[in-house]
Amino acid sequence: MILTGSWHTIGEKGLEGVINEEFGYRPDKVEDRARLYVLSKIAQETIVRYYDEMSDKIYGIIRMGTVLGEGMPEKTAANIFIKNGLKGKPLTPFRHSMHRPMLYVDINDICYAFEAYAKKILDGEVKKGNSLDHIMNVYYPEPITILELAEIVKDAIAKLTGGNIVPKIEIADQGIEP
Repeated sequence: MILTGSWHTIGEKGLEGVINEEFGYRPDKVEDRARLYVLSKIAQETIVRYYDEMSDKIYGIIRMGTVLGEGMPEKTAANIFIKNGLKGKPLTPFRHSMHRPMLYVDINDICYAFEAYAKKILDGEVKKGNSLDHIMNVYYPEPITILELAEIVKDAIAKLTGGNIVPKIEIADQGIEP
């Protein structure tokens, strides 16, 4: 069994540097809106690790970053930035969340990771050991802020359109504290 995990188990606040599998659970480092989600993902990981420790079988976890690519949810910042940017509209990160660090992954990397990990388990290449050995983080290992994501999307649109579209970045202020 491979559990689809989430990077949110490690929290959203204080992310800097390279984030690896040993970063730990930090439900105190998430926004209130996400706390129940994070606690449920931690509980799921705990159950999977429990079975992995007590069984001869391999129970793994793949923690995914926020998935970018075809079919990503319409309300994600990346999707909104891309759609608006391609229409020549400004990219509008919110002032209150523009410095929030996030961890991202491309959908193709997720598909490859699940296929490769399952194959290694089935072929006996994954050995028993500490259950932490069976957790894989699949995301760009350094956090990217929403503002940095807007810059990445802006640069990609400019490059892919040969400079015909260079969207502006305009900070949207809703009066919410960061």
